[in-house]
Amino acid sequence: MVYMYPLKIIWNITNKCGYDCEICATYSDRSELDFEAKKHVLSSILSLGIQNITEVDFAGGDPLFVEDSIQIIHSAISILGKEKISVTTTGKGISNAIKMGENLSHLLYNCEITIDDLGHIPKYLRKDASYVESNRNALKYIDKSIENLTINVPILHTEVDDASIQRLVDEIAGIDVSNTSVNLIRLMNVGRMDSHRYPILYSPEHFVKTFIEYAKNTRINSVHIHCALRGKMEGSRCNMLSDKVGIDCSGNVFACAWGGYVDGYDKYNISKNPFYIGNLLEKSLLELLSDKRAIELKQLIGKNPTNHCRIYCFDNEDATSIFKDTDPLFNCIE
Repeated sequence: MVYMYPLKIIWNITNKCGYDCEICATYSDRSELDFEAKKHVLSSILSLGIQNITEVDFAGGDPLFVEDSIQIIHSAISILGKEKISVTTTGKGISNAIKMGENLSHLLYNCEITIDDLGHIPKYLRKDASYVESNRNALKYIDKSIENLTINVPILHTEVDDASIQRLVDEIAGIDVSNTSVNLIRLMNVGRMDSHRYPILYSPEHFVKTFIEYAKNTRINSVHIHCALRGKMEGSRCNMLSDKVGIDCSGNVFACAWGGYVDGYDKYNISKNPFYIGNLLEKSLLELLSDKRAIELKQLIGKNPTNHCRIYCFDNEDATSIFKDTDPLFNCIE
């Protein structure tokens, strides 16, 4: 079997984190694999062949908060090369790696970290006000260690004045890293975030366009628009399963990394999740992507191409909901 579609793999390798945010979209009660099982999952991922893996993004939780996850990252780097490995972490995760004596220039060649403006995000959603400051301080301390830095900027409230957007752009542009990009994120209504839904009128277009305009002629190399926003902003289609897949801390594979955390499914009925493909302890990733379930889902996606985010169309009482256009971002009054 040869899988012909190069994939980005987002592996939420751990639930553990130094924070306990109410805004966490990947929060779950699933059992985390032990070290040997994580090694097995890595081997299962590699079944695709190095040439068919564009990137493995280690996320969580915080992969730098767990020693055995750091070891798995090192193993992946040794096989795939640091250029194909990205680590999504926090200030506390970075501090933990430093205490362990890690070579950050090797471990964090590609790094993702979140910076948000607490002035526009209710404090209870982070719980710990040190979250943002810790992330900012960590970047100041290790900026020379990172080659490629992606700053994730969540857009929770869209009524942000232009001056605040300008300050955020200036702060990010001031980070002394070789290559800095920004990913403007629409927070997903999954995990814990499911209980904190957006207002009916959620219109991030002004924020996105203003941020991109202010970022021109700065040290910010590029501004990406999150997959759940791109359809509205750029007309691009949902690319789950065709360009990327997600893996959770139990080794479950999903056509969409965010889809693994839609409401109504826990570790006992995860196989009922409409985005679920299989488990990497049972079959390799190559085998799972060649199985009937993945093939049928890919065919259904092909027959129902859409610009909207399928997560926002999900209804756990309707098995076909992810193919319907009920995403509120497309249905709100402009």
